[in-house]
Amino acid sequence: MPLQEPARTVNEPSGDASCSQLPPLTRGVWESVWLWLISAGNIAYGAWALEFTILIFPEESRALFPHHQAIALAGMVMIICAANLFCPIFGNLADSLRTPWGKRRSLLAALMSLLAVFLTPCLIVSHQMRLPVLYIVLLIIHQFVTAAFFQVQIAVVPDIVPKHSQDLACGLASMNILFGAIIAMAFIFCGEKTGDVDVVLTTNYLFLIVLTLACVAALLCALVSEGRDFHWGFQLDAENGCLVFAMDASGISFLLYERTKYWDFFLVTCERTLYYPLIVSKSFLNFYCHDIYGFKNIDDLNQFMVWFAFACEGCAAIGALVTAHALDKNIVCKQTTVMSSSVWMVLTFALLPFIPARWALIVAMVFGLGNGAFLAADNALSTAAIPDKEKASYYLGFWGLAGLAGGNLGCVINAAAVELGRALGDLWLGYAGGFWCCCVLSVIGGQIAWHVRLQEDECDELTPLQAIKVP
Repeated sequence: MPLQEPARTVNEPSGDASCSQLPPLTRGVWESVWLWLISAGNIAYGAWALEFTILIFPEESRALFPHHQAIALAGMVMIICAANLFCPIFGNLADSLRTPWGKRRSLLAALMSLLAVFLTPCLIVSHQMRLPVLYIVLLIIHQFVTAAFFQVQIAVVPDIVPKHSQDLACGLASMNILFGAIIAMAFIFCGEKTGDVDVVLTTNYLFLIVLTLACVAALLCALVSEGRDFHWGFQLDAENGCLVFAMDASGISFLLYERTKYWDFFLVTCERTLYYPLIVSKSFLNFYCHDIYGFKNIDDLNQFMVWFAFACEGCAAIGALVTAHALDKNIVCKQTTVMSSSVWMVLTFALLPFIPARWALIVAMVFGLGNGAFLAADNALSTAAIPDKEKASYYLGFWGLAGLAGGNLGCVINAAAVELGRALGDLWLGYAGGFWCCCVLSVIGGQIAWHVRLQEDECDELTPLQAIKVP
């Protein structure tokens, strides 16, 4: 069941303008479970992301584009980034839609069901028939639907979670992404070792279908508390004409006119942009292990990648949970945590080219701790910096624009570095150069986050007695 806002006195200001910071409420087990389940869709999203990163995209690149594998892999990742271009539009539409089943619930169910029931089976067919053009077209549609679903999902927290619990809810949402990745890794690890790429990919696609449908059921059960509107509605703010609405929906007006007005949110968006190249670099780890560590057999390569990802994502889940608890108790500051965890990730990832395969899992564990802490703190920072909670999905859509710019930049850097290294006859230098360039960008992003100054940070913390007596 959802948590209730703490009671206010008659004279106490309400809403976002209030500077009082009440201590966190004591939560029961069911309330904590509810905070976890409202972002159950992130479990499916995390599983998809991991499967695409360490298995599906690399193997599809080898099977469908054998002569241009690195370029094909970069192109597939760039499709994901390009789909994020429309995230503010998806968010604006989601903010405007009302259905008898609530504001977000029906959209989440429809989008996730479309992924599981129609688009993923089509990907299986196109792979089995070796139709690269059809596969790319279906992948583009698949990623647009995935981007729309994730855009609606991330807006659930500011929609229905009280402000005093949002830091914890954001941390749990990040942990759900990592939890989904861990489930996917366990499935890959326990899967049948046939050595047949077609069997391996088809089995994993079917697993993702089942997991997505299960997440739909869990999410709908948790969002019963969202309430029902008992009517259909769709109102777009287009009073000033279609051109103005298009500018607002796509984010152009924000970048042109509202950047200084909402400076904190603009800084967070820039920071997210510079974080994505480092994450995109992880997509090239499959090729790195194949070319540098010498794993040529698909089963051996998948086993190593699963252990690597399990070490990384498992520790990331721990880091996210600990950080969410620390943020909830006001032990650490969001900005400082984002900055310090960025430095942590960069120092670890920059060492990877010097680490032999037998020590790579330790590097993955250390990197995962920093990545989990970063995700929890950065999600909380982004949610706190939203200028208008009524348009949460729209503003959080700028994460998509950050993914477009940062993700494409990371793809270009890594693909160019690998191809250059291949041309020069030094693949190690190519991989290392791409990784190091992305590390530099991530450090700059962490420094930007450190300069975010939220309104809530300018208010003095009040004791419970002071909060009651506030004039």
